[in-house]
Amino acid sequence: MSHLTIELDADLRSRLDALAASEWTSPQELAKEALERLVADRKPAAIRGDDPYAPLWAIIGMVEGGPTDSSIYHDGRPGDPK
Repeated sequence: MSHLTIELDADLRSRLDALAASEWTSPQELAKEALERLVADRKPAAIRGDDPYAPLWAIIGMVEGGPTDSSIYHDGRPGDPK
């Protein structure tokens, strides 16, 4: 289990506490429930399936071999490996 610390203003905290008390649960459980919904609703486009570039993202890293340091040697300067 991992811990996450967030800061809430006093008004939000008191409303969260009141809601938790009315539902006979803890504020922590309500926060976890809300975060689960937030993360589910905001999936990246590639996971949701509506990313038009998904096929391109899928091929990244499929080719083995070739220059692995093209981010360093990209200008074709003398002495750069071919």
